[in-house]
Parts: sequence; structure tokens; C-alpha cells
Amino acid sequence: MYYEHFGLKENPFHTTPDPRYLYLSRGHQEAMDHLVYGITQRKGFVMITGGVGTGKTTLLRSLLSDLDQNVKTALVINPFLTADDLLPTICDEFGIDAPESQGKKGYLDAINAFLLDSFSSGRNVVLLLDEAQNLSRDVLEQVRILSNLETDKEKLLQIVLVGQEELVHVLGMNEMRQLNERIVVRYSLDALDFEDVKAYIQHRMMVAGCKGRIPFTNGAYKALYASCRGIPRRINAVCDRSLLAAYSRNLKQIDKDLILQAAKEVTGHTPAAAPEKRASWAYVSLMAVFAAAAVLGVAYGFWQGQGAANEDKLEAQTQVAAPAPPTVEAPKALEAPAPQTPKAPQAAAPETAAPPEAPTAPDVESPAIPEPMALVEALEPVAEPKENAEAAPPAEETPAAKTPEAPAVQPVPEVKKEAPPASEPVRTVGAWALDTETSLAKLFSLYESNPRIKALYGDEQAGIVSFRARAEVVKFFQRPFRASLKGLEDSQGGHAVVVGSFSDGFVVSDAAGNLVEVSLDDFEKRFSGGLVWLIPEKLWINRIGLGDKGPLVNWIQDVLIHGGYSLSKDGVYGPRTSKAIKSFQTDFGIRADGVAGPTTIGLMYQLAQHLPELSD
Repeated sequence: MYYEHFGLKENPFHTTPDPRYLYLSRGHQEAMDHLVYGITQRKGFVMITGGVGTGKTTLLRSLLSDLDQNVKTALVINPFLTADDLLPTICDEFGIDAPESQGKKGYLDAINAFLLDSFSSGRNVVLLLDEAQNLSRDVLEQVRILSNLETDKEKLLQIVLVGQEELVHVLGMNEMRQLNERIVVRYSLDALDFEDVKAYIQHRMMVAGCKGRIPFTNGAYKALYASCRGIPRRINAVCDRSLLAAYSRNLKQIDKDLILQAAKEVTGHTPAAAPEKRASWAYVSLMAVFAAAAVLGVAYGFWQGQGAANEDKLEAQTQVAAPAPPTVEAPKALEAPAPQTPKAPQAAAPETAAPPEAPTAPDVESPAIPEPMALVEALEPVAEPKENAEAAPPAEETPAAKTPEAPAVQPVPEVKKEAPPASEPVRTVGAWALDTETSLAKLFSLYESNPRIKALYGDEQAGIVSFRARAEVVKFFQRPFRASLKGLEDSQGGHAVVVGSFSDGFVVSDAAGNLVEVSLDDFEKRFSGGLVWLIPEKLWINRIGLGDKGPLVNWIQDVLIHGGYSLSKDGVYGPRTSKAIKSFQTDFGIRADGVAGPTTIGLMYQLAQHLPELSD
């Protein structure tokens, strides 16, 4: 097939619901958050609806792979079950022995006993019903009866209804009002917007093994949106057909004409022109992760292949802090708790807002944010006379915290001779804005060339973390990233691959690989808030919760302790660790569920000063 032709290991656009290929657009992330929130908080009923092919089943599969081990699940995918078949099916899925001779009462008694035993053992039980719009009213009524199995304070069974938009109309009928009123968590999943379509394709291509430039042109993306209208299932079919057509013609690029031809073959008609759209926050959520990870490495030397030999030196250099921005308090080190910690609205705004009922941990201390990396030693610069270093302006003090003077940024070998000294930031507008493909390839190359990543995690693929934050907070990141940029009157939008920071701004890499200094003011004018960075896939796919043990739990506890949270390191994800995670999530605007999921682990990975070793 076309896999080798495009440098792929497998088909990136198969139509089976593989959780690895789930692209968490803003809508999909919010839907996942609703699911996890409803289940972990024992809300009883959760309903997720969406159009045909919008990714509901893939979302469910991803949820099942991410849920904690103490959550027992049963997925019922037969939409044509009768009321008589439902209870026996549920017993089979949960492994419950029930006397068939006693009919419905026997099944209900057996299910109730199973739920009570699970509840007393600290387990949560979840029943998921896919394609629920096709369930008969008798079956839905039986589902309502199951929801009556509860204690005085808790629901024993969490029921998730997933279906097409017709499910909303079915439950809106007068005879369904009792069931409809019990659904306290619900979300409607929309199709992808234009920018999400681009990010979706790039995500799937990378998961399938693409490590270079994505072969789709801008015209191809527009044609895809026009033909598929953001429906992932249609996108998969059209992309698969277009890649095959390009392979048969020995082409390395997918353009508008190939997409239109493939769409006509798949859908049976030629699509109309797609409307132009401005870059959306949802698009930034995936792609900015790659750019953001490239700018603020724990040491730029690590990402350039200088290896762990510089680790001790670099860790010592992180103690030389740049002055804290006026709106963010910079503590002296990650190990020392800060007097105050900026809360989520000021510190970071993630892709998904936290649900109002998510609890916080009042008895857990707030975190200390690591200090920004000084570019001087981290980039192994050419030494300048001592007088030049002392000529740097003194660090500005804030009432809340004092930091040492920030050394002047010195020239580095990678900067061209005609460039001004590093202490005079280059402000060439637009010189550091890269297109999606270039910035992505550059960031990926940084990940691939990191010997410490290779030593710890081998050749496994990178996972993608999405986040949003203010520029002041981004200065405290410890690893490379890509930041999305908005267009101004004299410049175009794009992405910045950041490779270091200094007292008044960032150092980014331009298309030629030269280093360009960007002042904090200039960066803030362009920065749209979206960030992406890469983490080893082993971290990206894990979701750690109560009762879990292992090397990753040890690392999580270590990072929390160094961040100023109150807990002990015992290697077990217990209640105190869960409380500390809730506090961390609240401080950084992540929905506080006490579970260390991909976003939480990804942010900890970005802020921590050392990488987690996961070997037993």
C-alpha cells in the first residue's frame, strides 16, 4: 500500500475506533471531561450526543482505556436489545451469576448485590450504552429503573448514554421525562471546525509514524473541510482514498485536486468551496504543543545532543533566575514553596474549563513554580568579557519575591555573525513565525535528537499535550514547546519554536535554524495562548488514580513534593496524593478530579526539573 511511500508504519485513516488516534479537539476534550466528571463524581446519569461519524465511539474506547482500575465497566453496543434481553446482557458483561428462573426480579437482585459489594470494596461500576438513540422506550424505562439502585448518599451504578442527536428528541418526549430529568451531566459533540480538521489530519499522520512534513497542502485542507464538513469518519475515508491516489501516481504531496477527486469518489458529489476561517483555539490546542515544547528545554544542550554530561551544570544554572514578571510571582526554586501561587485565571488557561462542582483540597499547600531557564549557560555560549555580563540591567524586584540579577544573554555559535549581540534582542517582525509543517518538523527533530529521551524511553513515539497559558507563566516551562501566534497588521500568524528564555523574553528558532531573541512585549502581542509540547507516549497514554503503584506514581509524588505540596513519597497513589493532584489541577486551571491524566501529567512533565524513569 502507500504506507512506505509516505513514511508511515500503518494506515492513519482507518475507520475503526482506535483510542490511539483520538484527536482531542476542544469539543472532544470537553466531552471527555464530562464523562470522567460524571463517573468519578458518581452523578448517576451522563449523556453524550453527536452527529454520525463525529467520534463518539472512539471517545468511549479512549475512556475505557483511561479509567482507573477500580472502575468496573460494561459496554453494551447492541442497540436492538429488548427489555427482556437488557438485564441478562448486563449480568453477562459484569460477570454476575443470576438465576434465570426468577426472571427480572432475580436479575435485579443479583445486580443490586453486585453493586453493593462493589461499593463496599471502593469500586465504581459504569454501564455504557452506545447507539442509545435506537433503544426502545421499554429498554430506556428499564435503564431508568436500574438508576434507582443507590444508597442514601451515592449512586451505585453510573449509566452513560451515547447516541446520535435523535436521542435528545426521544428523551424529550413526555413519557420519557422521568428519565430525562435524571440526566445531570450531558454534552453535545459537534463536528470539527476548519482549523481542527488540519490538526486532526496532522495528529493521525504522526501517530501512524510520519516524522517529517505532513503531505497535505493548504488547498487540500480547505477542500477536505468543504467535502467532509468536519466529520471525522468522512475525513478518514477521503484522506485514505487521496493517499492511495497519490501513491498510484508517484506523488509525494496531496493537493486540492486529489482531495476533490477522492471526495467525489467517496461521497458521490463534488463539494462546494470551503469558507475561510480564522485560526481557532481548538486548533492551537493540538499543534501548539509541538512548538511550545521546543522553546524552553530543561537544558537546550539536552535537545541538541550534548547529553546528560551537562546535567549537573544546567541544574545549578536554573538557580540563576530572571526577574519575575509583574503579574506572576517567581519563587526561588521548584523545591521551595512560594508564599502565594497564581491561580488558574491568572496563571494558565487550559483547553477545557473546570466544572463548577469539581472539589479542591483545602489542606494542601500551593505549588512553587520553577524559575525560568537562563539562556546563557543552557545554550553553551561563547564567553564574553566579564564587564559585558555585569553591564546587564539589575533585576527588577517585586513586593512578593526577590530574585538575583539576570545575566546578560551572550552570543551563541548558532547565531549568524551579522546578527546583533544577544543582549540586544532582534525584533524583526515575522522572522520567527513559522508555518505549521515547518514548526512541527523542527519540534519533532528536537524530541528525536534528545539522548536522555532515548535512554529512558527508547524509540517510542511522542505524545501530544495541549494547554493554554499566559506568556509570563510560559517562561517557567522546563522543556521545548511550540507557541501559536496571531496575525497582526504587519505580520502573519503561525507558530514559534521557542528554544530558550532570558530575563525579558524568549529565544526562538527561525526557519533557517538561526536564533532570534524576542522581547516579552513582542511575544505577548503575537502569542494567542495556545501551546503544545511532546512527551514520551508512555506518559501520554497513562491515567493514574487511587490505588495505583509504580515508578510513575513515585515521580508524580516527587514532583508534587518539590513543588511545595504536602504529602509523603510512599509509591502509592493514595488519598493524600489525590488531594495534592486536585490542588495542582485547581492551581493551573485543570478540572480537579484528583486523577493524573494526560493533561495533568503533561504539565507536570513540562514544569519538573527531571524526567520520570519508568523502568521497574
